[in-house]
Amino acid sequence: MADANDRRILVCAGSDCRRHIAYEPLCAALADAGVRVERVKCIDLCHPPVAIITSDDERPVIVERVRSAKQHRDLVRVAVSGDGLTKRLRALRATGKPLTKARRSFTKQQR
Repeated sequence: MADANDRRILVCAGSDCRRHIAYEPLCAALADAGVRVERVKCIDLCHPPVAIITSDDERPVIVERVRSAKQHRDLVRVAVSGDGLTKRLRALRATGKPLTKARRSFTKQQR
């Protein structure tokens, strides 16, 4: 895993994600820990809230349904310490066609 200094946490700011009850607590947990929260346009993965873990030397990891306080803490730990994904976050990784679609949408935004 990358050093925590290279790591960014982006949060989908599409309407479905923003309306979800766990969206603001997720953003607040990250901000309270000193993690810079970057909001991105909808990435077409409608299982809110959606977070994207990026670093300079790795492919983005997209996690969906980051809803509980424990999941928020895990995401903060990944962002702050640079540790790998916890078992809980690995279970939330987007996979298959939804992942491909989300990566394509996210890549277009980054250009």
